[in-house]
Amino acid sequence: MNEEIKLKDYQDIITTNLAWTVKKVELFGAIMAFSRRENSNVNGLQETQKIWSSNKSKPNNDENFSLFCKSLGIESSGIITCRQVHGDRILICKEVPKKLVAADAIIVTAPGLYPLIRTADCVPILIIDRVKKISAAIHAGWKGTVLRIIRKTLSTLTDIFKCDKSDIIVALGPSIGKCCYEVNRVVLDPLFQNLPWATEFSVPYQDISESNDEKRRLDLAAINHSELIKFGIYKKNIYKLNMCTSCNVNDLHSFRRDGASSGRSIAITGFRL
Repeated sequence: MNEEIKLKDYQDIITTNLAWTVKKVELFGAIMAFSRRENSNVNGLQETQKIWSSNKSKPNNDENFSLFCKSLGIESSGIITCRQVHGDRILICKEVPKKLVAADAIIVTAPGLYPLIRTADCVPILIIDRVKKISAAIHAGWKGTVLRIIRKTLSTLTDIFKCDKSDIIVALGPSIGKCCYEVNRVVLDPLFQNLPWATEFSVPYQDISESNDEKRRLDLAAINHSELIKFGIYKKNIYKLNMCTSCNVNDLHSFRRDGASSGRSIAITGFRL
């Protein structure tokens, strides 16, 4: 099932050939962008050469990546990424690190630097503080969600950097939807132990009369959205693209759908100089 973007998002999300961007944050000199799958007929991009795949420290195709950055009006030299390990480590930067660091969230404290994470079903989450000009990018798979990486990142922003919750804007990008994300007890047991209320966002995999509860379908994006609300982020400051990566073959990469051959979608934020 291909879930539609909500009406609010149609008004506030700009769709281009290369990305979805949050319109509101442009007012503060920031960007929030989620890449669309490369199209061989658009702006010189080559479909056969994925911009990014796996957990590499650099894009597969520098020319394609430069074109993507140019479309956003940013310099690729200011990109900060990490070696994603499905954990809850947070990398804090005021300059581009000299080496790749293992982490699943990046907080950047200076304009002209842009935290970037890569996903192929996991939930990409972008955050800015519109007043303090701090930005963050989070890679939230099921393990990161169990470890509550989004709450830990927000706590870092409010406790260490004294960000005001009312100044925080968040965007959740495309991820695998409950229509396609079937999981078993390996995922469900630690998830429900750490986040008991997450049962609200799971449904039986089969007809409920036949289900033995060993398999369920999970709405990972909704769980992380709920974490935002529980933390105190204003609903009006949260943007969510309700698009399933597995369903949307033409626009999005999906590891569950395509396996090891899958590329990676890019989520990037930050403040322009």
